[in-house]
Amino acid sequence: MRRALVSNGGAVIALLALYFTVQFAVRLSLPSGLRFDESQQAFFSQWLTWGYDSQPPLYNWIQAIVVALFGLSLATLSATKNLMLFGVYASYYTLARSLMRNKALAVVAVFSLFTMPQVVWEAQRDLTHSVIEMMMVCLTLLAAVRTIRKPSYIAYALTGVAIGLGLLTKYNYAVIAAALFIAVAAHPIGRKRILDRRIILTLAIAVLTCLPHALWVVSDIDLATGRTLGIMQQHGSESRLAAALKGPLELLWLIVLISAPTCVVLLLIARRSLLVCYKADSEWSRFLGIFLLASFTLLLMLIVGFQMTSLRDRWFVPFLFLVPLYICLKLEASGIDGNRLAMRFLPVAMIVMVLVPCALLVRVNLSGLLHSYEAYNVPYATFVRTLLAEENKAPALVLTDDWKPSGNLKLQLPKVPVMSLYFGNLRTTYDWQPDKPVLLVWEGGTTAPQWNPRLKDWIDSQLGSAYSDAPVKQMAIPYDRGDGRDSFLFDYVWLYPHPG
Repeated sequence: MRRALVSNGGAVIALLALYFTVQFAVRLSLPSGLRFDESQQAFFSQWLTWGYDSQPPLYNWIQAIVVALFGLSLATLSATKNLMLFGVYASYYTLARSLMRNKALAVVAVFSLFTMPQVVWEAQRDLTHSVIEMMMVCLTLLAAVRTIRKPSYIAYALTGVAIGLGLLTKYNYAVIAAALFIAVAAHPIGRKRILDRRIILTLAIAVLTCLPHALWVVSDIDLATGRTLGIMQQHGSESRLAAALKGPLELLWLIVLISAPTCVVLLLIARRSLLVCYKADSEWSRFLGIFLLASFTLLLMLIVGFQMTSLRDRWFVPFLFLVPLYICLKLEASGIDGNRLAMRFLPVAMIVMVLVPCALLVRVNLSGLLHSYEAYNVPYATFVRTLLAEENKAPALVLTDDWKPSGNLKLQLPKVPVMSLYFGNLRTTYDWQPDKPVLLVWEGGTTAPQWNPRLKDWIDSQLGSAYSDAPVKQMAIPYDRGDGRDSFLFDYVWLYPHPG
């Protein structure tokens, strides 16, 4: 198999497709409880709008279209996610092949992603917007390289499309676009491409692609940026100097944290070749090196300028996942035997490809033994079945207070509109009648059921204070795949319209 992968690009794509098909099957075999990003997509699939929350809408649009075509289910959520992940790896491999003559090193580059925990594990379980951003980063670089090599109206147009769509993945893609401009400007031929009048086509298409969402951002700037900046700018009791240093030091730590596993694995396999390859150079290693340096310089400027002190690794994965490609470009420039390196490296990647799906299965299915449960284990399906059987009718509207319950309840009640106070800007119509009550649900915190304050305030303001006296009920449901003794508490209220 290793020889086939090194010599046949089709075999690489086929193996990646098989891997994500297995991951799709694994997700369907797990309980139907949704993690945060899955739940968000299930909830957002009710709308097609120019903006949703603090993330751009491209992934949301794609998921909403898939749901509109095939219905909301665990299968449609997982299929979209795994197709996007496959797109990341396939476009990464295509980019590597376009930048390197050595096919074997291109294989090493793409399979190095299996040594980055934030890509192979976290992206598989949780990420959505970062996943599609990684794919668009690869496609943008591919389009830019094509434009440098063979300029044409089509190449310039495709670059504009890639940049425009990239800006609809995550807001930090703007750093990618700026760094790409710097890298192209530093390329001897790239400078000519920037001065070519066809660059106007690139800019026009990019602007038009993201203009409707940009107008939404301007009109809802607090919603679009408030939550993320609020997280980033969390200050403790440290001094101003300590706060100013904390962000850059945390960025440095995250660069090491994300890149270290891949660098260690490649160091153990390539040994001295990796230590000396930094001296080697090539056209495209310089290009990608300048791109990465510009990216992190711009990120550092933003962190210092906005006094960001609380950073998350997922925000930097769309930059750092290019590090393996950069290392392989340097190794190629140093003249390393790519075939030999690939033969030694591929077994490591293949072991990880087996372990990750197994780890997902084992962790969730053995939760009962550990008495430590994942979001997958939360028994929303059993709760909804029991609830509907108990009341003998479906609600006209489900209202919840938080992010995770909203999507989980929407998955279990795909034909019922669901609203969440966490996303108060997203509203839907509902038909409130005596045989179609409003259902309020929230995660119970104690064994004594009591009104959720936020939901009570909403009821007072929207329906009237007379409805906030309705009795709160509680249901304890054993965790899915649990030991039968550990239960999850759901608090809920049925609201029926008062006569007259």
